[in-house]
Amino acid sequence: VRFAAALRGATLQLARSLPVLERDNLIINGDIDGDNRPDITLRGDGNFPGIQIDASRITIHARRLERFGSAGMFPVRTLDKVHTNDTISNLVIPDGTITLHAAQGNTPAVTRNRWVDLLIAGNELGRDIFIALHFTAGNTIERLSILRNIIRTETAGGAAISVGAGHFVGSIGNVIRDVLIADNVIEGNPDMGI
Repeated sequence: VRFAAALRGATLQLARSLPVLERDNLIINGDIDGDNRPDITLRGDGNFPGIQIDASRITIHARRLERFGSAGMFPVRTLDKVHTNDTISNLVIPDGTITLHAAQGNTPAVTRNRWVDLLIAGNELGRDIFIALHFTAGNTIERLSILRNIIRTETAGGAAISVGAGHFVGSIGNVIRDVLIADNVIEGNPDMGI
């Protein structure tokens, strides 16, 4: 999906969440002029997520996302699913986070999902990157790369980059392996950097 040149500099105000991306093999490129920077802004009202991915071979590149509860979110809506080769790159999210949160609420569930070859690179965030397999069992993340992101935490607390295989009741049998976290810049006042 590419956008018309006439939309360069436009802000699109959303009244509700965009549909979850559930079809494989999709590229959404918000870089109209080829400079690897977002040329279109999506704006929410703070009550729903910006972009949700539940598919494989998805690339979200060069979008500015404002006023979303989270953005670039990988929700868990399925069981026993393999997600491969998903990329979130060059997003600007001044007040948000990129999240992979495997829980389906706060009730423990066995979901047995796998994420393989997940790349989060070149983004500018106002909060954090939060990868969590909480309240779930039997999930795997393999070959996760978090590279060249700029994270500006405006408030104290939390971690700028958090990768957790499960901290709460029912979080058993989760595996995260082959993780590369490199060349990220963390500014502000988080409790922990990584």
